[in-house]
Amino acid sequence: MHRPISVIAPLAVALLGLGLFLYVGFAEASRVYTQIRLERVAQLGAVLQHALNGFARSGLPLDQFGGFERRSAKLFETDKVIVDASLIGADGSVIFCANRTMDKECHQAGELRHTALSRKIGAGIGAELFVSGEHFLIRLPVEDKFGIVGKAQLRIDIETVRAVVMDTFRVPFLTAVALLLGFAFILILASRRGEASLRRVQRPVFFSVIAIMLVVLIAVMFNLYRKGTEGQAEALARSMANRLAAITELGIGLDDISGIQQAFVDYRRINPNVASLALIRDNQNYLHDDTSQIGHAHESRADRLEYVIELRGAIPLGGSTKHEKLQLSVELPISVVLAALWKGVRSFLALSFGAVLFSLVFMAAAERAGATANSNRPTRPKTGPFNLDQAEAILALVRPAYFLGVFIDALTYSFLPEMSEEAVARQGLPEGWISIPFSLYFIGLTAALVPASHFAAKVDLKRLILFGIAFSAAGLAGIAFFNDFWAFCAGRALSGIGQGVLLVAIQTYAFEVMPSEHRTRAASIQVLGYNGGLIAGTAIGGLIATFNPDRDTVMIAATVGMLTLLYGVFAVPSLYKSQAAEKTKTGTLDAIRNLITDFDFMSVLTMVGMTSKFALAGIAMFAVPLLLYRSGYGDGDVGQALMVFAITTFLVTGVAARLVRQLGSTDIVLVVGVFMLAVGMAVIGTVLSAPAPLPDVWFAPDWISPVANAARVWIGGWAVPGANGIALALGVVALGIGQGLIAAPVVARVAATPVADRIGREPTLAVYRVSERAGHILGPLLIGPFLLLMSGNPAGLGVLAFLFMAIAAVYLATRLTSRRMV
Repeated sequence: MHRPISVIAPLAVALLGLGLFLYVGFAEASRVYTQIRLERVAQLGAVLQHALNGFARSGLPLDQFGGFERRSAKLFETDKVIVDASLIGADGSVIFCANRTMDKECHQAGELRHTALSRKIGAGIGAELFVSGEHFLIRLPVEDKFGIVGKAQLRIDIETVRAVVMDTFRVPFLTAVALLLGFAFILILASRRGEASLRRVQRPVFFSVIAIMLVVLIAVMFNLYRKGTEGQAEALARSMANRLAAITELGIGLDDISGIQQAFVDYRRINPNVASLALIRDNQNYLHDDTSQIGHAHESRADRLEYVIELRGAIPLGGSTKHEKLQLSVELPISVVLAALWKGVRSFLALSFGAVLFSLVFMAAAERAGATANSNRPTRPKTGPFNLDQAEAILALVRPAYFLGVFIDALTYSFLPEMSEEAVARQGLPEGWISIPFSLYFIGLTAALVPASHFAAKVDLKRLILFGIAFSAAGLAGIAFFNDFWAFCAGRALSGIGQGVLLVAIQTYAFEVMPSEHRTRAASIQVLGYNGGLIAGTAIGGLIATFNPDRDTVMIAATVGMLTLLYGVFAVPSLYKSQAAEKTKTGTLDAIRNLITDFDFMSVLTMVGMTSKFALAGIAMFAVPLLLYRSGYGDGDVGQALMVFAITTFLVTGVAARLVRQLGSTDIVLVVGVFMLAVGMAVIGTVLSAPAPLPDVWFAPDWISPVANAARVWIGGWAVPGANGIALALGVVALGIGQGLIAAPVVARVAATPVADRIGREPTLAVYRVSERAGHILGPLLIGPFLLLMSGNPAGLGVLAFLFMAIAAVYLATRLTSRRMV
């Protein structure tokens, strides 16, 4: 008989997965669509700005400007999201104000704050974007001949903008409900046919549900961005039409005005999204930004979005005595929509990857829960040894606890530096103290490793996992509840201790239940769980923080931590280390003495372990973001680069164990890993290299910079669009491959050293974990001065690339000469 848990557990995971996709899709669509809509309103505001500028340059005071209400009414008619319009003097006083009811009463601005969108909104027209309560404020400068004399302000209702997205997302919501009901129906039918049938259909149907949801979301987002971009074309057309109407409404013929053709050319230059701008008479181009098109028939193109508007004021043209009907056409390339879609979908797919990881981890646990519910066999033995099937079944329940333990901490990574900076400023502390909480985090993590390894041999490993989760959640709760710098420091220290304990507990747990011939797979449990939690946490956390105050996001992370603790209490099986392992242990000091005098252990530690951590902390997490920023890449591009690195590391870690088995050697995989790190550095340094030569220092050959520059120019000359960006992405991927090939196999390699057999695996791994942290510390510490010596030229990474290749060659030579290839 099949219990309801067989259906409820996977159904709950599907509900969680679909809910995550809906949230991620809605939030990302809201962000991109809001940007498009605000750009549209800014272009409409430019019509009012143009009229005000013309009046101000005549030398008259702004309070004598006539027709402000009439012009504002046209804006309200064009876009319903505009709540009111104001003209603000240089002293901040309101000169004119108009709203939709025309009662001349406008909402008073509360506390204003800039937003990250302001740079893009202000392109070409000098607009600034603020947030005040539930409204956006767009302010455009009004200038006379001598400077700024006031500002035109448009107030936009945030909820009205979001309502458009809400209406659009009714389809994905109904689709999710239908998919969930269909999944439930299939699970119920399969469960009636037996456990084997249920297991056979569960995952394929789940993946099909996720795939359908992804397709629907992307289609809906494309349609939403298309509508937003069409609105931009309308705004641009109305902007130019209003400028021409200022002439035509007076009955002046366009032939009598000089510079109209140049105005069309200038308008397109100011608005780079515009593909063409034309004044049409009798379906012929009377004026066009491209002079070669004048006099030809006007044709709409399939690869462009066109908005046509009737020009007010019928006036004679070309000496004709009759009044003719004119149309103004503005075309935007469809690539603008695709670019907006790609920008949104690129982030969405990265976020979706995190959601998929989230779902997969819990789907495995749900399958195990269903199997446990329908089995009469004991499934929670207290000690090993276990066969591979038993080990996988137990670890399926443990993985979600570790995944979520890392996930809750990673939810806060995107904004913790900003919170620390604000806390330091608020309490009047020295600016250099901003990094103290982060230093305390790593100190706490490192300090917890050895004691945790000691207790791992004596207590239930389940309790150790719960302890780590509890400390991590408590640290986050302290930051959320206490608005104080020292509470922030204490919270990060607590979270560091929790993460250190959790790391030791999960790795010990995996090595205890996995058969000895699957040590690399055991090591990959921790690496995959960490990278999966990091990817999902940073992606989803950054998204949550976009729409919520930072402290609320920390509170959400702490709440998820409490729920994770409950999961651990009820789902994670108890496990004690076997007595056989206990007998191999020695004292800590004796263990350290034996390890530092063992050539095999020290060569793996220094040439692989510390080297890979140096590359992780110094190159991937420090140098790459810094150099990308200096090369003009934006925050989103840098974030995407780090996401690609994390995802690549995650995927490669998953296949590293299989590669070790196929090659029959862990050492070969480690050598390839170090070599790939070197390749990644060389490619990134080449693509970002500056034309200037490297400084004259003894360790930097003169030929590196010229070769890097020649390679960069050669790559840029490829026929492939965005070749440099693709090459840069490949360099980041190479770094991820190198890290993924090393992360889990190096731990298994350390555990396989002869000294580990003599003094015990746990003391060996404990000393290794602490020692490899030196790479984390030395990475940023040494890379900063190194880049300074290289005058900031990324080509200097080529020097490090050769150093890493040399290290790989030396390590391979030591393995071959010692005749100990593991």
